[in-house]
Amino acid sequence: MLAETSAEAATRFGSAPAFVTDEGLTLSYAEFDALADEAAVGLAELGVGEGDVVSLLLPSVPEHFVAYVAAARLGALTAAVNPKLVQAERAAVLRAANPLVVVTTEELAPTNPDAPFTTVLIEPARRADAVMDGVRRARERPEPLAGDADRPIAIVFTS
Repeated sequence: MLAETSAEAATRFGSAPAFVTDEGLTLSYAEFDALADEAAVGLAELGVGEGDVVSLLLPSVPEHFVAYVAAARLGALTAAVNPKLVQAERAAVLRAANPLVVVTTEELAPTNPDAPFTTVLIEPARRADAVMDGVRRARERPEPLAGDADRPIAIVFTS
């Protein structure tokens, strides 16, 4: 339902701001929705599909939310990892989540070279066209999934 909700928001609110960052980046609902589609195609090219886990080891930046919706569009689950945890704690969460892909920044990237997942490095963008740069496939959309109100979209870790 998250993927559908995002698409509906893009239709209803279009050019209205969905995200405004302290660095001056503004994303409209329509831009956000298109970025999520394009990122979903990029994640699919990495092998992400229905039932797979994508861990998000990111600060509170638009890329976190774009990747979250992108994964949902593929039927994948996201497992957010608190970036304030120390490296050993983040590694433990990643082991528990067992992701296929980890989306993160260079500063937060896992240090285990033998990790059983693909690490996708992104940089928080200052322009809309740079969000999820290197992951997105411009002007592409993923194949739509059949509706399933019971499809899980997230693994939530609590203290």
